[in-house]
Amino acid sequence: MGFFKIDHALVTSLVDRWRPKTSTFHFPTGEITITLADVSCLLGVTVEGNPVTIRQLSNYEDICQQCLGVVPPRSEIRGSTVKLTWLRNMFADEPSPNASDVEIEYHARAVILHLISCRLFPDHSKGRLNLFWLLFLRNLDECARYSWGSAILATLYNELTNVALMKSKSIAGCLSLLQV
Repeated sequence: MGFFKIDHALVTSLVDRWRPKTSTFHFPTGEITITLADVSCLLGVTVEGNPVTIRQLSNYEDICQQCLGVVPPRSEIRGSTVKLTWLRNMFADEPSPNASDVEIEYHARAVILHLISCRLFPDHSKGRLNLFWLLFLRNLDECARYSWGSAILATLYNELTNVALMKSKSIAGCLSLLQV
Protein backbone atom coordinates (compact mmCIF):
# COMPACT_ATOMS: atom_id res chain seq x y z
CA MET A 1 0.00 0.00 0.00
CA GLY A 2 1.26 3.42 -0.86
CA PHE A 3 0.74 6.57 1.16
CA PHE A 4 -2.83 7.17 2.26
CA LYS A 5 -4.15 10.52 3.39
CA ILE A 6 -6.59 9.66 6.15
CA ASP A 7 -10.15 10.75 5.44
CA HIS A 8 -11.18 11.82 8.93
CA ALA A 9 -14.86 12.23 8.01
CA LEU A 10 -14.95 8.65 6.75
CA VAL A 11 -13.21 7.34 9.87
CA THR A 12 -15.65 9.25 12.09
CA SER A 13 -18.66 7.86 10.27
CA LEU A 14 -17.26 4.33 10.51
CA VAL A 15 -16.65 4.75 14.25
CA ASP A 16 -20.30 5.78 14.59
CA ARG A 17 -21.30 2.50 12.94
CA TRP A 18 -18.89 0.29 14.94
CA ARG A 19 -20.54 -2.21 17.26
CA PRO A 20 -18.07 -3.44 19.91
CA LYS A 21 -20.10 -6.52 20.88
CA THR A 22 -19.88 -7.98 17.39
CA SER A 23 -16.76 -6.19 16.11
CA THR A 24 -18.65 -5.17 12.99
CA PHE A 25 -19.79 -2.05 11.22
CA HIS A 26 -23.60 -1.79 10.98
CA PHE A 27 -24.96 -0.36 7.73
CA PRO A 28 -28.53 -0.16 6.45
CA THR A 29 -27.69 -2.99 4.06
CA GLY A 30 -26.09 -5.26 6.67
CA GLU A 31 -22.95 -5.83 8.72
CA ILE A 32 -19.37 -5.84 7.55
CA THR A 33 -15.97 -6.13 9.19
CA ILE A 34 -12.28 -6.18 8.38
CA THR A 35 -10.91 -9.71 8.36
CA LEU A 36 -7.46 -11.22 8.72
CA ALA A 37 -7.61 -12.06 5.01
CA ASP A 38 -8.17 -8.36 4.27
CA VAL A 39 -5.18 -7.38 6.41
CA SER A 40 -2.96 -9.99 4.79
CA CYS A 41 -4.01 -9.02 1.27
CA LEU A 42 -3.88 -5.24 1.74
CA LEU A 43 -0.74 -4.96 3.84
CA GLY A 44 1.15 -8.05 2.71
CA VAL A 45 1.83 -9.16 6.28
CA THR A 46 1.52 -12.62 7.72
CA VAL A 47 -1.47 -13.57 9.85
CA GLU A 48 0.01 -16.84 11.04
CA GLY A 49 2.87 -17.44 13.41
CA ASN A 50 4.02 -16.35 16.83
CA PRO A 51 1.86 -13.80 18.63
CA VAL A 52 2.98 -10.19 18.78
CA THR A 53 2.62 -9.25 22.41
CA ILE A 54 3.60 -5.98 24.03
CA ARG A 55 6.57 -6.49 26.26
CA GLN A 56 8.01 -4.27 28.93
CA LEU A 57 11.25 -2.68 27.84
CA SER A 58 13.57 -2.52 30.81
CA ASN A 59 16.79 -1.24 29.26
CA TYR A 60 16.38 0.76 26.07
CA GLU A 61 20.11 1.54 25.90
CA ASP A 62 21.05 -2.11 25.44
CA ILE A 63 18.35 -2.87 22.88
CA CYS A 64 19.15 0.30 20.88
CA GLN A 65 22.86 -0.49 20.88
CA GLN A 66 22.18 -4.09 19.87
CA CYS A 67 19.61 -3.34 17.14
CA LEU A 68 20.53 0.13 15.86
CA GLY A 69 24.20 0.43 16.76
CA VAL A 70 23.56 3.70 18.57
CA VAL A 71 21.89 4.87 21.78
CA PRO A 72 19.62 7.93 21.66
CA PRO A 73 20.68 10.83 23.89
CA ARG A 74 18.69 11.20 27.12
CA SER A 75 17.12 14.41 25.75
CA GLU A 76 15.40 12.37 23.02
CA ILE A 77 13.99 9.71 25.38
CA ARG A 78 10.82 9.69 27.45
CA GLY A 79 10.14 6.38 29.19
CA SER A 80 10.60 3.75 26.49
CA THR A 81 9.83 6.15 23.63
CA VAL A 82 12.17 8.18 21.46
CA LYS A 83 11.45 11.17 19.25
CA LEU A 84 10.66 10.11 15.71
CA THR A 85 12.82 12.96 14.40
CA TRP A 86 15.85 11.42 16.13
CA LEU A 87 15.39 8.12 14.28
CA ARG A 88 14.80 9.87 10.96
CA ASN A 89 17.88 12.07 11.39
CA MET A 90 20.13 9.20 12.49
CA PHE A 91 19.19 6.97 9.56
CA ALA A 92 18.32 9.56 6.91
CA ASP A 93 21.21 8.59 4.65
CA GLU A 94 21.44 5.20 3.02
CA PRO A 95 24.32 3.01 4.13
CA SER A 96 27.49 3.59 2.16
CA PRO A 97 28.41 1.10 -0.57
CA ASN A 98 31.25 -0.06 1.71
CA ALA A 99 28.95 -0.63 4.69
CA SER A 100 29.31 -3.88 6.57
CA ASP A 101 26.46 -6.36 6.87
CA VAL A 102 25.98 -5.23 10.47
CA GLU A 103 25.58 -1.57 9.43
CA ILE A 104 23.08 -2.57 6.74
CA GLU A 105 21.11 -4.52 9.35
CA TYR A 106 21.07 -1.45 11.64
CA HIS A 107 19.56 0.60 8.82
CA ALA A 108 17.09 -2.16 7.96
CA ARG A 109 15.92 -2.30 11.58
CA ALA A 110 15.53 1.49 11.67
CA VAL A 111 13.39 1.42 8.52
CA ILE A 112 11.28 -1.46 9.84
CA LEU A 113 10.90 0.27 13.23
CA HIS A 114 9.68 3.40 11.43
CA LEU A 115 7.25 1.34 9.35
CA ILE A 116 5.89 -0.48 12.40
CA SER A 117 5.52 2.67 14.47
CA CYS A 118 4.14 5.00 11.82
CA ARG A 119 2.17 2.79 9.43
CA LEU A 120 1.19 -0.50 11.08
CA PHE A 121 0.80 0.48 14.76
CA PRO A 122 0.53 4.26 14.95
CA ASP A 123 -0.47 5.32 18.44
CA HIS A 124 -1.31 8.45 20.40
CA SER A 125 2.31 9.37 21.19
CA LYS A 126 2.50 12.41 18.87
CA GLY A 127 5.86 12.22 17.16
CA ARG A 128 7.37 9.50 19.32
CA LEU A 129 7.92 5.83 18.70
CA ASN A 130 8.09 3.04 21.21
CA LEU A 131 11.40 1.24 21.40
CA PHE A 132 9.83 -2.03 22.58
CA TRP A 133 9.27 -2.86 18.89
CA LEU A 134 13.03 -3.40 18.68
CA LEU A 135 12.57 -6.53 20.78
CA PHE A 136 10.89 -8.11 17.72
CA LEU A 137 13.65 -6.92 15.38
CA ARG A 138 16.71 -8.34 17.13
CA ASN A 139 16.73 -11.31 14.78
CA LEU A 140 15.46 -10.23 11.36
CA ASP A 141 14.85 -13.83 10.27
CA GLU A 142 12.70 -14.43 13.36
CA CYS A 143 10.80 -11.18 12.74
CA ALA A 144 9.06 -12.73 9.73
CA ARG A 145 7.67 -15.53 11.91
CA TYR A 146 5.35 -13.25 13.89
CA SER A 147 1.65 -12.86 13.15
CA TRP A 148 1.85 -9.13 12.47
CA GLY A 149 -1.54 -9.04 10.74
CA SER A 150 -3.35 -10.43 13.78
CA ALA A 151 -1.79 -7.80 16.03
CA ILE A 152 -2.59 -5.00 13.56
CA LEU A 153 -6.24 -6.07 13.35
CA ALA A 154 -6.58 -6.57 17.12
CA THR A 155 -5.11 -3.11 17.72
CA LEU A 156 -7.50 -1.52 15.23
CA TYR A 157 -10.51 -3.32 16.73
CA ASN A 158 -9.44 -2.18 20.20
CA GLU A 159 -9.05 1.43 19.05
CA LEU A 160 -12.45 1.39 17.32
CA THR A 161 -14.05 -0.02 20.46
CA ASN A 162 -12.40 2.53 22.77
CA VAL A 163 -13.59 5.43 20.65
CA ALA A 164 -17.08 3.96 20.12
CA LEU A 165 -17.49 3.48 23.88
CA MET A 166 -16.05 6.97 24.47
CA LYS A 167 -13.10 5.65 26.46
CA SER A 168 -10.85 7.63 24.12
CA LYS A 169 -11.32 10.89 22.23
CA SER A 170 -9.09 9.96 19.31
CA ILE A 171 -8.34 6.87 17.30
CA ALA A 172 -5.01 5.33 16.37
CA GLY A 173 -4.08 2.09 14.65
CA CYS A 174 -3.73 1.20 10.98
CA LEU A 175 -6.51 3.49 9.75
CA SER A 176 -5.64 2.89 6.10
CA LEU A 177 -7.46 -0.47 6.51
CA LEU A 178 -10.69 1.52 6.93
CA GLN A 179 -10.31 3.30 3.61
CA VAL A 180 -9.74 0.58 1.03
